[in-house]
Amino acid sequence: MKKKKPSKDPLVAQVRDHLKEFRPKMYQELAKDGEIYCWLEKMVNRARDHGDIIIKQMLEKNPPLEDKDSLEYRQHMTMIEQIAREFVREELFPPSEKDCPNWY
Repeated sequence: MKKKKPSKDPLVAQVRDHLKEFRPKMYQELAKDGEIYCWLEKMVNRARDHGDIIIKQMLEKNPPLEDKDSLEYRQHMTMIEQIAREFVREELFPPSEKDCPNWY
C-alpha cells in the first residue's frame, strides 16, 4: 500500500496532534499501518460534511425570519454554525484513552 503524504490542511494536523496526545494507542496503530493521513483526511472530510448536513437540517427546521442583511439573521446563522461546529469537534477530538478506552 502506498503511503499518503501529510496533508496541508491545518485541521488534519490538529486532529493528528490530538490523537498523539490523547489516544496514543490508536495513533500508533494507524501510523504503524501507514494509514494515518488517509484516515485523518477521511475523518475531517466526513466531519465537515456532517457539519454541512447539520446546518442544512437546522435551517429547514428553524429558518431565519429576517432578511440576510439584518443583525437577527447573522445572529441566527452564527448560532446554527456554532452548534454544528460543536458536533464536528466532538467527532474529531475524541476523549482520552484513559477516560473512554472503547471510543471508536
